[in-house]
Amino acid sequence: MYTRIISIFMLLLFLSACGTSNNETGNNLLDLDGTWVSNCYLDDPGEYTVDTFIFSGNNFETSYKIWNNSSCIGTHIDSDSGSGTFTVGNEVTTASGLTAIEVDFEINFNGQTFTVLDIIRQNGNEFYYGTYIGLNTRPTDLNFNVLLTR
Repeated sequence: MYTRIISIFMLLLFLSACGTSNNETGNNLLDLDGTWVSNCYLDDPGEYTVDTFIFSGNNFETSYKIWNNSSCIGTHIDSDSGSGTFTVGNEVTTASGLTAIEVDFEINFNGQTFTVLDIIRQNGNEFYYGTYIGLNTRPTDLNFNVLLTR
């Protein structure tokens, strides 16, 4: 169960950035309103996950489904969901040299509220979130194994 909470946090970190925000120069940093779905990715040994995020303004809903096959087809073996708000921060340069945007998520999951620090790199209708390194630690690079598309 703790692994799933961490997975949701990571997803939020990678996927969390709905809405728009302006930096000091007035540039639009993110445009994530809508529904985003990830590829089927290996989450834990023998478990494959698909994440869904729905962004509207600075609110979001997130859910995941887990399968025991790499096609993510058939009956899933686990699922859960949460919701919350997010704020968009500054543009940063990742360890891989790409730019990303800081995003802070407040997520309610099973009656508990958590803060997740993340980064997101959006390119049109695709985005990556950060590689999870700890609940209270902002990632310094992107997780290229999980791609969300709108």
